[in-house]
Amino acid sequence: MTCQTITLKLPGSLYRTVRQMAQVSRQPIETVLQDSLAAVLRPGECDTASGHELRLFP
Repeated sequence: MTCQTITLKLPGSLYRTVRQMAQVSRQPIETVLQDSLAAVLRPGECDTASGHELRLFP
């Protein structure tokens, strides 16, 4: 899997929550964010005109 680097601006309260989760789980903040995004975002089937679609799973 190829990784891409992004810059993500988070509200302070969300950052504190992620930081606390990282501390409790003894994982880097990046890992907590990757795992959280992977849990709610899954690539969907390409059925749009642009060929891209993301499906959200609560």
